Amino acid sequence: MDLRNKKNKLSIRVVLNSCKASEEGIYSLGIRVLYRRRKKEYSLGWRLHWSNFLPDKERVVFSPEGPLKRKDLGCINRLIKEEKGNLLKAGLFLERAEPGFSLERLMQKHHKNRCSQYVEVFMLQCIEELRGEGKSGTAEAYVSGLNSLRRFCALGKLRFKEVDYAFVTDYMHYLRTRRISENTVGMYLSCFRAVYNKARKQGVEVREGNPFADLNFRVQETLKRALTKEEIARIARVDLRRHPRMEEARDLFMFSFYCRGMSFVDVIHLRRDCIVNGTLFYERNKTGQRLQVGMLPCMYEIIEKYRSRSPYLFPCIDVASSRTVYTQYRYSLGMINRYLKRLGELLHIATPLTTYVARHSWATIAKNEGVPVSIISEGLGHTSEKTTRIYLDSFTNDTMNRVNENVAAAVNDCMKKEGESFHLSI
Repeated sequence: MDLRNKKNKLSIRVVLNSCKASEEGIYSLGIRVLYRRRKKEYSLGWRLHWSNFLPDKERVVFSPEGPLKRKDLGCINRLIKEEKGNLLKAGLFLERAEPGFSLERLMQKHHKNRCSQYVEVFMLQCIEELRGEGKSGTAEAYVSGLNSLRRFCALGKLRFKEVDYAFVTDYMHYLRTRRISENTVGMYLSCFRAVYNKARKQGVEVREGNPFADLNFRVQETLKRALTKEEIARIARVDLRRHPRMEEARDLFMFSFYCRGMSFVDVIHLRRDCIVNGTLFYERNKTGQRLQVGMLPCMYEIIEKYRSRSPYLFPCIDVASSRTVYTQYRYSLGMINRYLKRLGELLHIATPLTTYVARHSWATIAKNEGVPVSIISEGLGHTSEKTTRIYLDSFTNDTMNRVNENVAAAVNDCMKKEGESFHLSI
């Protein structure tokens, strides 16, 4: 099908709507689209005198009889050019992608493209796409970035072509005056930059040049908190049978530790079929990297304690729940961290206890036990986990399993020295 043939010709005309004319000769300026013998007409949001319009040239001009000011003419004529060009672009796209498309489909595509010119609309589309792909964490980061931009400016009216270096620097200055951390500033700006680049790649009109060039918003290294092997041993030894919720938090913490500091989000997503011939296989939620960990007796003990009919190893995700998996994960994370914090206080551990502490503690203890820094990669303390993965991937799984066994053995030795388990006085 060819948009230019007579039968299926796409006709786009700028017209004055005579049906809505006033007694003073004021008309609504609109676009009339003809395609496949169907017609659609919509307003451009401007009203003008008939003398303000040149039908043959489809342009507006100044007239002493009309209400338009000279400063409005350029804006209206640019709008006319944009609308006609975008309609034609949408038609050519559909001609290739959806042969035989209808006028309704053309207008739908045009409306979506027009809305995508606005930063807020495009960000909302990105968020929905991320959620559809199961990337709930990234989607929530985008929501935070969107809300930040809303607080900064009238985002609903902001187009990508209005985003320039001055706008971005003003936004960065605004964030830094709000007394938020530099890492949060970096997260908001990185989110905005990612959305901007995606819009540009999709053909959304932007300004020449990169408005984010030469901006300094480096992520600062956060303070890493690690426990000693003696403190880990105290956590493992304490008898929490009278406090089942705290016991569950402790057990998940220890399982993460025994799994080479596995992230909590990966722990609660583990399924029963992930253990094959004494090896636990999983894929990191954050990076998609596939890892495997040799099973230890203490890991089997924890798993057995929470055995149920659920496909998951641990009771954090309910497949029958109406809540999303991500919502359940966030709820579980908050609850587990609250109980861990309380446990740390009761055990007089100075470091605030969270799920992440298990990850850094494993790496630090491994380093203190003489494991080469090249393997541990400085206790997973790189500014980028990519570097850490490069180090880890260069060693065999047998090597990593031996390292893990040594770390667990160091903690077990501490437990033996301390003697029997003990109860908390709560």
